[in-house]
Amino acid sequence: MSFQTPGVYGSEIHYSYDPTGTHSNPVFSGNTTAGRFDWTVMSEGPVDFGGHVFNNGDQFSTFCAELTGFMTPGETYTYGSIAVADMPANGDSTAMGAFRAGLLQELFDNRFQQAISGSTTDAAAFQVAVWEITYEDRLVELGSGGGPPLSELLVADADTFIISEDSAVVDLANAWLAELHGGLLANSLMGFDGVGESLSGPSQLGMPMVPLPAPLWLAGMGLVAVVFGRKKLRGLAGA
Repeated sequence: MSFQTPGVYGSEIHYSYDPTGTHSNPVFSGNTTAGRFDWTVMSEGPVDFGGHVFNNGDQFSTFCAELTGFMTPGETYTYGSIAVADMPANGDSTAMGAFRAGLLQELFDNRFQQAISGSTTDAAAFQVAVWEITYEDRLVELGSGGGPPLSELLVADADTFIISEDSAVVDLANAWLAELHGGLLANSLMGFDGVGESLSGPSQLGMPMVPLPAPLWLAGMGLVAVVFGRKKLRGLAGA
């Protein structure tokens, strides 16, 4: 499938990840665009991906599950399907697990349609909420059956993973995170995982065959097909 220009539909934010929670010397930090990724399937025939059939020309949207890479027009990459619970969390190889996967499913059930058809603030806030669930270390406390209430842990501008600079995006992300209750076991999200170190992109999350909103696709946004791309974010782990 092909990644559509103008790239990520959203807003620029600043992120910081520090397991100590002080953010005086974060493991990684920087600026990036948080938002919606748009795709077009390019295939000679139907493709079964994670139990869902894709056809040539199908268009849909995803949100990035990690901050360790970004898509670059003009380079080809390979993805494979993966269960959301098996996707990496905390920026390393640790599996996300059923608890985080359930929170992501709740978020997608509640706000995915608004995120793919709304404003750049909507798209960015949804992406920030996804990253908060994926990266916030303190969720392990609750996922193991203890710790403080979920509402105290899922805060996009506090604790071990934080987003700053765009208050409108952060405020909306926090409002959507506050809607989550946890405990959801069923999961219909699609996990897109990069295959191979040199031919893979950052992990993506999507709902089965949710098409791009027609008004945006037809509104002359310059959505010209480009090829999957990936490069390591500069500054991550000294890269």
